[in-house]
Order: sequence, then C-alpha cells, then structure tokens
Amino acid sequence: MSFPTKVIAHRGGRTSVPENTLAAFSNALAIGVDGIELDVRRCATGELVVAHYSDLSEMTTSHGQIQDLSYEQIRQLDASAGLAEFAGERIPLLSEVLALINGKVLLNIEVKTLPDCYPGIEDDLAAMLADYPAEKLLLSSFDQRLLSRLKKKLPNINQAILMRKFAHNIALNMRPISLPFKAKPLAWPDSLVLDQIGYCVRRGAVAWHPSLLQVNAELVAAAHKAGLKVNVWTANSEEQWAALLAMKVDGIITDNPLGLQQFLKRQ
Repeated sequence: MSFPTKVIAHRGGRTSVPENTLAAFSNALAIGVDGIELDVRRCATGELVVAHYSDLSEMTTSHGQIQDLSYEQIRQLDASAGLAEFAGERIPLLSEVLALINGKVLLNIEVKTLPDCYPGIEDDLAAMLADYPAEKLLLSSFDQRLLSRLKKKLPNINQAILMRKFAHNIALNMRPISLPFKAKPLAWPDSLVLDQIGYCVRRGAVAWHPSLLQVNAELVAAAHKAGLKVNVWTANSEEQWAALLAMKVDGIITDNPLGLQQFLKRQ
C-alpha cells in the first residue's frame, strides 16, 4: 500500500533488526517501505562501508575506528546488536547494499565526513554510483561543501540538505555569525530555519531534511512553496507521526518503518 507521506527506513529500520546491515535492508524491502536511509564511511583500505558510527563499539562488540581498520578486519566483526537470530551479521560494503536494493526503492545515502575526514570520498562515490538509477538516489550530508563537490561529479543525482543545530551547520557551511545567546535545542528562531530553506534552494537541493525538533507547519509550507520536499528525522512514536502528518511533510524517516506503516493505515 502506498501512502501520501513516504515511509523511509532509518538505517534500514532498527527496532527489530540490526541497523545498517543487509538483514535490515532486506527486511525494509520485504515490508514495502518507500525509501531506505543509510550512512557511508570509508575504511583504512579504501572500501566504502555502511555504518553510522566511526566507533566500532557502537555497532559491534569490538573497539576501534572504521577509518583505522582494513575491511578484512571489519568484516570479521559481529554487527548483530546482540540479536541471536542475526548472529554473524556483518558491516556491509556499500557495493553489496547497492546490489541488494538496485533501484527498488528510493535510496538516501548520507555521506559521513565529520568530524572524521575521508579525503576524496566523493571520487569513490562518483565511481560507484555512476551507473545506479539516478531517479532512485538521494545524497545527503551535514557537510555541504562535500555535497557541492559531489554535485560537480554527479550532476544528475538529487541532493538533500541535512540540518541539525544551527551553530553546527552555519559554522561549517554558511556565512559566519556570532549568536549573542546560548540557544536551546527548541529555541531556534524561525528566521534562521527559513534561511536554511533558502540555502537549500541556492544549493540546488530538491529536499530539506530537518530534525524532528526543527519543524512546524509554517516552515514545511515555506519549504514546499520553495519547491522542496521535506523529509523529517527521526520520528518513532505515534504522537510524533501524527504531528508530522498534520504538518504535511513528504516523508518520515523512522527507526520503526513497520509501525509507521501500520499507523498510516489507520488514518
């Protein structure tokens, strides 16, 4: 069943399967999600791996940083998140995931570069994605300078601007400003969010990906008026889903895609 609001499985969905694994992505495809979001990093031997964290202890029972280990070392680690039925699940290569999804649903690849640095990762991605169906790809990152470099190499692939904390993104990507106050996470002025929307347009993005704490109906309407899709992360409760539906967001990025599907069926 298709819903007006798209169901996007965050890290493949991670409420009942280990995140960012082939098992998670296979499950997301099986339940019929509209899109899959995943994260990409590069290991010491140059392979692109699918992992949200650089710290392996967040995903496995081992320690170390992805960028410091070879893929041969990484592939030996158990990424089952302690779920017995997924024992032996590994951190996959991006190439394996691309072969699995193969244009079946929208694939949102978040490129991780900060605070870690993967020089030239855009060249690796451009080579790997050159023949992938462009209409089924969406590239995103908190590092908009990286997205600019990717746009030159992959001009036909759509991009989304990820936004989290204003100070974080402004310091990295926008004009420098000095805030006269210490902003609380929920106290961001709408004028600054609107500047994010304008920034997305100026960057040639097709979508704005704000955090759940940033959006309201007026801002979603402003983004739509600017021609942007709005996909919000990461919403996992029925209360959050209902609020986002009322705002008329285009997509909900969730750890619980099956729960969101069931919720949408009841609306």
